[in-house]
Amino acid sequence: MKISGIIALSFSLFFTFSCAAPALKQNEIDSWLISISLNHSPSLDISGKWHDPKGNFMFGWGEGYLQQKQNKVNGQIGNYNVKGIVSGKQVYLAFISGGDVYYTARLEMLEQCLLSGNYFYGNDKTQSNGFPTSLAKTNCTTTKSARLYSSDGKIITANFEDDGSGGGRVWGVFPNGEMFKGEYSTIANRSEIESMFTTPWGPLTGISISEVGPLVSFITAVGDKGTQIQCMALPRESHGYGACRDSNRTEYKLSY
Repeated sequence: MKISGIIALSFSLFFTFSCAAPALKQNEIDSWLISISLNHSPSLDISGKWHDPKGNFMFGWGEGYLQQKQNKVNGQIGNYNVKGIVSGKQVYLAFISGGDVYYTARLEMLEQCLLSGNYFYGNDKTQSNGFPTSLAKTNCTTTKSARLYSSDGKIITANFEDDGSGGGRVWGVFPNGEMFKGEYSTIANRSEIESMFTTPWGPLTGISISEVGPLVSFITAVGDKGTQIQCMALPRESHGYGACRDSNRTEYKLSY
């Protein structure tokens, strides 16, 4: 590279970094929260223990407690002190460490026990360039529904509990009226996941190993007349899909 090119590049980098927006300062947080949130009356209370639902402390928020008084929020999540405000159905948070605001977040409780939205770097005071994130309330159990579509055109509606732990009860009714119940768990071991593609009644053919992410939910259930069923579900944020096969060798597509 020519010397003139090096000088131009160096000047460009210097200009970029020197003109970067300054991060939000700790003494600016209260006024910033009121401004960015429009300070509406709160429609929800987020007091309680929260954690990163992805469960990865090194690359996530960790866990901690938030306390809400009227519309103001204070607490700690992982290594960060947290100040925030609840405005209507939206939650605005500032993550503080060592007196510096490293991140802010704009979240909304789109489903029970889960705050979803985006986080932003501390110098993005208008919250313009966000990245997806979420916080799940600890020990908060919700009941969700799933649908199983059989290869012969029948539909099963099943239910499962979700408390953020990656496991829980499942129950439902087979098309013939037989009630079933069982449980599901989350598996991360790759070799164990691969072995789940084979059930005692044949392979799961509705999904392939290439579709599998880092985590898989494995479901087993038994009916009150002895029919057994096994499923593999691939979680995708707030939804998922998968495949099942029962002991009558009927195949199902799973969606939730």
